[in-house]
Amino acid sequence: MSSIFFKQLKIKSPDINLDVNNVSRGEMIGEMIKKINKKFLEKTPNIVLLFGDTNSTLAGAVAASSFNCEIIHIEAGLRSYNKEMPEEHNRIVSDHLSSILCVTSSEPYNNLLNEGFSEKKIFLTGDVMFDNFKMLQKEISEKKSYNKFNLKKNSFILTTIHRQENTHNIIRLKNIFKKLNDISTQNCPVVLPIHPATRQKLLKIKSILQNHCS
Repeated sequence: MSSIFFKQLKIKSPDINLDVNNVSRGEMIGEMIKKINKKFLEKTPNIVLLFGDTNSTLAGAVAASSFNCEIIHIEAGLRSYNKEMPEEHNRIVSDHLSSILCVTSSEPYNNLLNEGFSEKKIFLTGDVMFDNFKMLQKEISEKKSYNKFNLKKNSFILTTIHRQENTHNIIRLKNIFKKLNDISTQNCPVVLPIHPATRQKLLKIKSILQNHCS
């Protein structure tokens, strides 16, 4: 799925692809750390730049902590305070292993201060995701999707669903889609670019319902 991002954001594809997919979270992180560590032994990095709260972010932080290098975490300090979210574990551990913490706003800045981080390690650098949106805003507004789906500008809702606490809970996922359906029929259209993981969960629900009704 990542290839479309490189194309749309007009950035160079990575020189190295770890190619770790379709395994459990623990196995994925362990295999990533192993492969990253091997590459670090070959390259000996001075700086390791990490972004976000994914499993690869955590793996990069753990691998880099064994080397004498600066570890920079972009989007540091964000907290949901929900320990059931794997992303929350990734954020916290990555922050604690990083030497430079780049935050998007005053809220994550204060989160880190409240957790005892030194103010000297924290830098307010802004929101990269918002920067990307601003950069592509004109292109997005000119997309032919408006005509394709018969949409009127500023009269529809764009939504995505991919967080594990929603997609891994059948009842919650069904309720989310029921409400989205209510909104689309009673208020305005809902456009849903569906994440592959969400699609798989929906197909599983469909299969369960069909088996239950047959």
